[in-house]
Amino acid sequence: MASAYNITPDEFKEKWDILLSYRKRLGKDAELFENSIMSMFGYIDDDKYKVRKTVKDILSPALGRPVEQLEDSLLFGSIEECIQKINAFYEAGVKRIHFWPISDFEEQIEIFKKDIACNY
Repeated sequence: MASAYNITPDEFKEKWDILLSYRKRLGKDAELFENSIMSMFGYIDDDKYKVRKTVKDILSPALGRPVEQLEDSLLFGSIEECIQKINAFYEAGVKRIHFWPISDFEEQIEIFKKDIACNY
């Protein structure tokens, strides 16, 4: 389990590969071992200004992280941008992502379910 705002896809892959190598050395099945990315905060919208304002006003002060860093690493942006970010984690070996909208919760969950989760 990793917090999305603390790890990149490349870092996840590196750490996941190390963990799987330990499991293999211990004779444990590596394929059945689960993982997940927690705290995948996000706000999905085509309006870049609205997305940036939401990150700036809500999440950046709460985490003490720069807006740009959060926008780049978490699910902020259009549906297509968010799918690209998820794909990068998926290709790194992530099996499950826990989406956590930071505003307009029901609307955001519906967008995620209807337009993003259906791709996986």
